[in-house]
Amino acid sequence: PDWGKRDVGDDITNSKPTFIGKPIQNMTFFRNRIALLSEENVILSRVNDYYNFWVKTAMAISNADPIDLQSSSTFPTTLYDAVESNTGLVLFSANEQFLLSSGAEALLTPETAKVGYLSSYAFNSATKPVSLGTTIGFLNSTAKNARFYELANISNRQQPDVMEQSKIIDRLF
Repeated sequence: PDWGKRDVGDDITNSKPTFIGKPIQNMTFFRNRIALLSEENVILSRVNDYYNFWVKTAMAISNADPIDLQSSSTFPTTLYDAVESNTGLVLFSANEQFLLSSGAEALLTPETAKVGYLSSYAFNSATKPVSLGTTIGFLNSTAKNARFYELANISNRQQPDVMEQSKIIDRLF
């Protein structure tokens, strides 16, 4: 696709998106934007302009401008996948989960967007997490047997409830 061009500013006032020159691990849609996961970064396009990752003006921040945030941790946080929940976009790295949300604000904008720590469960990056309606399921294959976890009560104010649903059938699973 035509990824758009920088119309205003320079590398300081309108910097390049962080995925340039780095591998893109995954792509998804979130709140009328395309979201790219590249290393530890989540990069969202402009609203309704899916291939444009440049700000419209270098003088002010618009609600429709792209969002480019980094997940930070003491572990390596290469982001592999994401699933939308009612509170935001749940991001999966090999060792942790993060939540991209707008905090207490209703509108996701460059000024309100935040990536916050959610939980520390191993995630099998060769699999895809799944939305189970109001919860999210994912696989962990770090031990002898695979485990299926379910994230519930996802919120940016408290830790989620995490249940190991495969405990009773771990050898069969």
